[in-house]
Order: sequence, then C-alpha cells, then structure tokens
Amino acid sequence: MLEFVSAQTGVPVVAVGGGASLGREPQESGSIYLQFTCSTSLQLEVIFEVLEEYDWTSFSVVTTRHHGYEDFLAMVEGMTDGSFIGWDKKSVVILNVTDDPGGARTKRLLKDNEAQVRLLYCSLEEAELVFRAAVAAGQAGSSHMWFAVGPALSGLGLEGLPKALFAIRPQGWRDEPRRRIAKGVSVLTHGAMALRRDLGTNSRSQYAGNCQSDGNQTHRVPDRIRYFSNISLGGRDYSFNSDGYLSNPLLDVISYTNGRGWEEVGWWENGHLRLRYHPWSRYGSFLKPLDDSQHLRVVTLEERPFVIVEPADPGTSSCIRDSVPCRMPVNTSLVVDGTGPTKHCCKGFCIDVLKRLAKIVGFTYDLYLVTNGRHGKNIDGEWNGMVGEVVSNRADMAIGSLTINEERSEVVEFSVPFVETGISVFVGGGGVGGWGWVGVNMVANGVILYE
Repeated sequence: MLEFVSAQTGVPVVAVGGGASLGREPQESGSIYLQFTCSTSLQLEVIFEVLEEYDWTSFSVVTTRHHGYEDFLAMVEGMTDGSFIGWDKKSVVILNVTDDPGGARTKRLLKDNEAQVRLLYCSLEEAELVFRAAVAAGQAGSSHMWFAVGPALSGLGLEGLPKALFAIRPQGWRDEPRRRIAKGVSVLTHGAMALRRDLGTNSRSQYAGNCQSDGNQTHRVPDRIRYFSNISLGGRDYSFNSDGYLSNPLLDVISYTNGRGWEEVGWWENGHLRLRYHPWSRYGSFLKPLDDSQHLRVVTLEERPFVIVEPADPGTSSCIRDSVPCRMPVNTSLVVDGTGPTKHCCKGFCIDVLKRLAKIVGFTYDLYLVTNGRHGKNIDGEWNGMVGEVVSNRADMAIGSLTINEERSEVVEFSVPFVETGISVFVGGGGVGGWGWVGVNMVANGVILYE
C-alpha cells in the first residue's frame, strides 16, 4: 500500500519499523519506498551463515500461506540446492492455521517433523498460533531451534515463545519509535537536499509556489532513488539501493530464551557474520544440546591420512562437505576480548569413523585438536597428549591412530581397533555418562575403511 501511495503521489516514503518483506520483486513503478528493515532474502543469507557456523546442516521449513511464501520457498531452494555445504532439508511443512481453529492438525504436522532446526515464515498473527501448537506438541523445548523469517516477529511482543528462538533484525530494533521517526526524517531531509543541489536554485520556477493552485502538480524527477544512495548519519551508512533497502545494513542476530528474554548473540556487518559465542558444533552458552549427557568433547591429533587438518575457508569460515569443524584449544575460559580458538576443518579415516559412530550411537560432539603432546606419554606421573586429555577429564573421548599398550590401558578404555593400522577410540576408565561402549561394540563390525 505504501509503495502505491508513493507511486501515485511521487512522494518518498520511509518505513521506520515493522518486519521484513520479500524485496524480490521490483518496486512499483514510480515509487520511492525506503525501508530500514532487511529483506527476507538477506535474512535467509544471515540465517544460513549461522546454521553453517554451528554445523546445523539439517533443517526443515515451516510456512503458512502468508503472502510471499512461494518466493520464500524458492529462496531457500536457491540457497541450498547444489551448495558445497551439503544442506539436508528434511521436509517442507505448509500450515493452514486459519482453517484449524483447535490447532489439532497443526500440532500433528509439527510433531511429525523430525528436524530440530526449523525455519518459520508466517505473519505475526499466525506465528502466535504456530508457537502455541508447537508448545502443545512438545516441539518448542531447548532442543528445537526456531528461526523466524520475514514479518513473523515484527512486534517482538509475543507470549508463549519457544525456548530457543532466533531472528534477524536491523541494529536499533530496540529504539523507541520517536528515535526511528527522527532517523527517517533525517533520511528524507538528506534526500531533499541532494535533489536541491542537483536541480539548482534556477529550477525553482518549474514548481508552483502555491500548493492549492491549479498549476501545481507532482513533478517526477527521473531516477529519484539516486538522491538516497549516498547518505551518512552519525558516522553510519544509510545509503539505499534500488530496491529501497539499506545498501550496507548492520543487522543483529537475536535470540530468545526463557528467563533472559531477547538478547543479541551476533551481528552482520559488511557481508560478514560475527558471533558473540564461539560457533562450534552445538557449542555455546545460549544453546542446549538435545541431551547434555549425549554431547561429548572429543580430542584428536593430526596424522595423515587418519586425521587431516585444513584451515576453514577464509571467505566463508566454513568447512567443505565431508569435513567437520575442529578447534584448538578446548578451554573456552581462556577466551578474552572476542578472541578465541582458531577454527579448522578435520577430515580423514578417523573422522569418518567418528561421524558414523555419532550417527548410529546417537551423540553429538565438539571436536578439538590436542596441543599438549601427541598420542600420550606418562612423564613423572602426568599424562600428556590425547591420553592426558581424557585422563584429566578435559575430553570425554579421543580418536586417532594410537598404539594400545599396557600402560595406557591402565588409565583409559580402548575400543577394538577397526583396522590393522590401529585406529582407536578410547574413553576414561569410568566410561562416558554410564553408557560405556555398548554402542561402539555394536558398530565395530560394521565400519569399513577404504584406502
């Protein structure tokens, strides 16, 4: 509607609040509709960066038939299809909450959805109904991550939200309406001043001095959007592109958790994502794994071809398919002033075994590289290396090409070697969380390595 008003009157319109729109179709001809919000396509770009950083490659899409949902689905398909990340889109769930007053069908569809990560696209009113059904179906706990896309949470005032909910919002989303309005007025003022400088004082005769005179009419200056393409306010870039969105937006990644409300957990600037918490797989103080007892700290050692360590892609900070994020060191308490362990990518025979074990036994893991020694040696009663990490309880499990000897067997428990080259998995003498190595024994005969 606002685009239509701008197109008919020739007057620029600045939207200073609300959710996001698709931003895919071109603006209505002749309109100048400027938005401080971000497009749905940009929201998805940031969300997939977050998913990639946390190694959450499996997800599902939940949408209503809200305006633009088909374009939303096409965007998801375009961003994931053929990507080297190896996205696993479990399902697409299309809800019709308006024809389901009791929410029974909505609850059933959500419960049948096995993915822990869900991308939700709907209106604000529909979001309330979807979340209510999710809570009733047991799909809104700390083990289910919801990402709100589009205008679903423009008001940020819902009750009964999931325990783990994320959204992408322009920086300043907490600002009072008066401050946002003042910013919009400043944008219009800068655009008007740029127009005046371009046309010059001699152009004043083109316009009627009396707005009520018969000779007055709206004068449409061609390509008027260019007058809003070079604006700076308070040292910040507020230039708009031809779609009416900020050319270089600064976005916040916000998270909602019970008892803590909304908090900023990351930001997007100059096309790069920065997180306040280190993005290791299922690792961060504001996220909870499906079951803490099934989330293991795993240590390994670079030793080709068993474990091959490569730096993450410098442009995307991501790992290629078939490799997993690994880091050094494990002690996140050493992180100071935003600096932290360097992200690497690990692959190789041992990593393939680890991934297979995790899938069959049913655990998640945080993988890191040993920095104190190598395999493990007892020096004056103190173990170093991978064995030392397990003995000191800094790691729950270690995996690598390791020789089993009597001295090591006294302090850690080994699995049966998978191949003659000696790939071993071991844990501390007490096992892990009481479930020991039943799962490993179950899959030992089914793991085959090819050279």
